[in-house]
Amino acid sequence: MRPDSRYVWTPFLAAAVLSVCGGGQAESTTELTGIGSVAAPSQVTGSVPHYDEPLEAPVARNAQRLELPVRALKTPDAVNGLDFIPGRDQLVVGLNREVLIIDAISLETTATIDGCESCLLAGVHGLPDGNHVVVSGNWKKPGEVWSLDPLEKVSVARPGTPRARYSMDGRYRLDSLEREAHLIDMATNESVWNSHLPDPKALAFSPDGRQLVIGYDDDARGRNAGSLQILRAADKAILAKISYERATFTFAEFTPDGTTLALGAYNGRIILWDVETGELAGRFHAGDGLRSMTISPDGKYIAAGGGREMAGYAGLWRISDARPMARFRFQERVAGLDFHDTKPLLAVGHWADGLAVIDLSTLE
Repeated sequence: MRPDSRYVWTPFLAAAVLSVCGGGQAESTTELTGIGSVAAPSQVTGSVPHYDEPLEAPVARNAQRLELPVRALKTPDAVNGLDFIPGRDQLVVGLNREVLIIDAISLETTATIDGCESCLLAGVHGLPDGNHVVVSGNWKKPGEVWSLDPLEKVSVARPGTPRARYSMDGRYRLDSLEREAHLIDMATNESVWNSHLPDPKALAFSPDGRQLVIGYDDDARGRNAGSLQILRAADKAILAKISYERATFTFAEFTPDGTTLALGAYNGRIILWDVETGELAGRFHAGDGLRSMTISPDGKYIAAGGGREMAGYAGLWRISDARPMARFRFQERVAGLDFHDTKPLLAVGHWADGLAVIDLSTLE
């Protein structure tokens, strides 16, 4: 896609890093394996690349409307979140009062985590080691870490939100605590860095762990205004900033190769940024009430879902040209989406007490 004239991109060279971070005496730092040196937040001076989202509507494209095989499962309660467990053909599925471990091939429930303190929200995450899952709490309730073999609670996680994101090595969690974004060491459960950005919404790690993304409300710029910062993980220097005037972006995710950053907002708009050039790579409207967004492991597709009462949806778009590939309707809001890490499967969880597993093998 040709870059929009309203986007401003300035190449961010190494010299600019020194300008942003400032000179003088170095700050004391703590060395953290996998993340680099974490310094206390400092005032940023100088300029960073800054670009604004254009206001015109995205160009509509015709969907291929592929017929894809779908298998459905009725669950005991509304699905609030789900995640494929890395290296396994299993889903961890968060309901209102319990968490299910479900075989993604047979759709049989293989284990149940009930009575957990955090199950009211039940944001769930499968950790990279393939043997642990995190059940997210909220800002009042702690989360929990459970092992799968054997099935038992192994630790209590610091209170946070279902929006939490985890580094690829599973050592760090980026989350909103007390309405500010914190980086938390999973081993010690302690915050090692605070962004001091107000009311963060979109959070992400780059695949290589070298960059952090934090999107937040920017009330100083007006109602519904928001901003998003891309920071270098080692010293938290701001590498780029995006500003927007409409609903705040609540989702952010990199493609696996780290070259594209997808941003999604509750009003359904999704934009794709070329991280290396700063150019707009694509944009489209997924649907109102966006509640979940995820990118396939091969980086080819983006899935998004949400909806409103009695009208849920999930859609699939090709990242290379923002072309819609398929769309699915559900009786209630879609609250969770995830791709299998090695098989062509997409799982969809919704509030009409159910989930679906979609076979994507015919896309190739």
